[in-house]
Amino acid sequence: MNDAFSPPISANTLFHFTNSIDNLLDILRNEFHPRFCLENYNLLRRQASADIGYEFAVPMVCFCDLPLSQTGTHLSVYGDYGIGMSKAWGQRNGITPVLYLYRESLLIQRYEEMFKIAARADETKRDHLSKALFDFACFIKPYEGDLWRESGMLTNIRFYNEREWRFVPVLPDDFYRTGMNKSDFLNGEIRNAANQELQQLARISFEPNDVKYLIVRREDEIVPLIAQVEQIKGKYSWEEVKLVSSRVMSAEQIKGDF
Repeated sequence: MNDAFSPPISANTLFHFTNSIDNLLDILRNEFHPRFCLENYNLLRRQASADIGYEFAVPMVCFCDLPLSQTGTHLSVYGDYGIGMSKAWGQRNGITPVLYLYRESLLIQRYEEMFKIAARADETKRDHLSKALFDFACFIKPYEGDLWRESGMLTNIRFYNEREWRFVPVLPDDFYRTGMNKSDFLNGEIRNAANQELQQLARISFEPNDVKYLIVRREDEIVPLIAQVEQIKGKYSWEEVKLVSSRVMSAEQIKGDF
C-alpha cells in the first residue's frame, strides 16, 4: 500500500554537482559540456582479477536522481556547488539512468556472450557490434567500488545509492570513439586537450525555466552568484534573472535543514 506521507526515493529533479563556483557559472554561461571520466569495467570480465585494470575514460555529464534531502553525502563527495534540472528536460535530451551491476550477475554473463559473438563476426559486423557494446557499457556502473578523483582515490563507494543518470555523446571514429585509455587520461595535458575538443563536439542546452535549483557552498555566496548571473550578457532577460535567482540555496542550508 502506498503511503502518501512516505519520503520519495527519487525526485523530479536531476542534480549535477561540481567543486567550484566557477564551474557552476561556466554551466550557466556555456551550458553543459561532457568531460572524460575514468571508469572501472573489470566487472565486465568475470574471469578477470581486480588488478588487470580494465579501465578507460568515457565522455559524460553526470546527474543524480535524489531528493534534495538525500544529497548531503553526494555534496561531500562531488562538491558543494550544483544545479538542479527538471527531469523532463533530462529525458528530452537523452539523459539516461545507468545500470548498476555486480560481477556475478546474469547480465554480465550475457554481456560476455555478446562479446564472444562479436569476436566471431566478420570485420564489418565486428566493428559495428563492438561499438554498440561500448555504447551500452557507457551506461553500466559497478554496484560499489572505488572512485578516481584528482585529489586521490575514494574507496568503497556504494554507487547504487547515487541513482546516477548520464549524458554520453557518440564521438567520431578518429576521436576516442571507444573511450580514452587510462594512461592518456592520467596524463593531465592529454586529458585537458581532449576535454577542450569535447566542448566543440557536444553540449546540452537548456532554458532558464529548466533550472529548478542552484546550489552554492555558503549562504554568503548567494548574492554574489545572483550578481554574476545578471552579468551574463544576452543569456538571461531580467525576468529570467529573477526566476533563476529565486532558486538559489546553499549547501549549508541543505545539510542543516533537510
